Amino acid sequence: MKRLFTFALVVVMIAGALSCVFGDPVLLEYKFTKGELDKYRFAMNMNMQPAEGMGISAMNMSTSMVMKQKTIDVLPDGSGVIQLTISDIKLSGPIAQGNSIPSQTVKMTVSKNGKLISIDSSGVNTGMPMDMSSLMNQTGQQAELPSSPINIGDTWKSTIPMPFGGGSLTVLSTLIANGEKVWSQDAARIRQEFAGSMNLGQMLKGMTGALPGVQAETLSGMAGSVDLTGSSELTFATSMGKMLKANNKTNAVIKIALPASAVQNGAPSSIDMTMNMTMTVTRFK
Repeated sequence: MKRLFTFALVVVMIAGALSCVFGDPVLLEYKFTKGELDKYRFAMNMNMQPAEGMGISAMNMSTSMVMKQKTIDVLPDGSGVIQLTISDIKLSGPIAQGNSIPSQTVKMTVSKNGKLISIDSSGVNTGMPMDMSSLMNQTGQQAELPSSPINIGDTWKSTIPMPFGGGSLTVLSTLIANGEKVWSQDAARIRQEFAGSMNLGQMLKGMTGALPGVQAETLSGMAGSVDLTGSSELTFATSMGKMLKANNKTNAVIKIALPASAVQNGAPSSIDMTMNMTMTVTRFK
């Protein structure tokens, strides 16, 4: 009898452990409430290392900002109409150039599964060419979620467009945990592996409309490619329907072909380099 009781107890404990690991299927979806304000801190660090013999120094750059998302309307299908304000923008490294960037405002519509339906960036004036829809996708703000309930270990694919129509990333997401407590919230964790490429010439041509004539002419004559790989981990509050935090690591191999006019002035015909980037997005009160 004692042995049978012990066996039954072990079975119960194993069943309980498995229920914590596997659990019931969970539906991951963003939840919007009119008037709510969600706040995130964004930080990015980037290192670019030219190939040996290029005669170019390595570059280190960093960016930080605060993103405040106010839900101004909720559509019948559950999509949220959001006014996003980007403030406290700080740049360091070659991208800074002494520029002070004022706060920016964007209006966008996001579905319950995180798909960016539309974006109005007419209020953006950074003094630099920017593709706001791609920026939102790349910060993880609009990580796409599956439309049906999933179990731990389930995977789904999505495609993220790159800036200025230069290419796309294929993202393979996996639910790796559920039912965890993070900041007193029931949370799920999602791991993402991604890869893709950009047509650098096409992307640079898309930027030229926001640049002065000489810079635009130089960029439009450049070509090349960027091959990207990386991974992310996102923590999502299931009851709240909000992302709590995200960490991203990206590696890139960059090949740039310079225009003939630059080569004639002594520049190399091509530049090869690698890039390593880390990025974090963290919710705060």
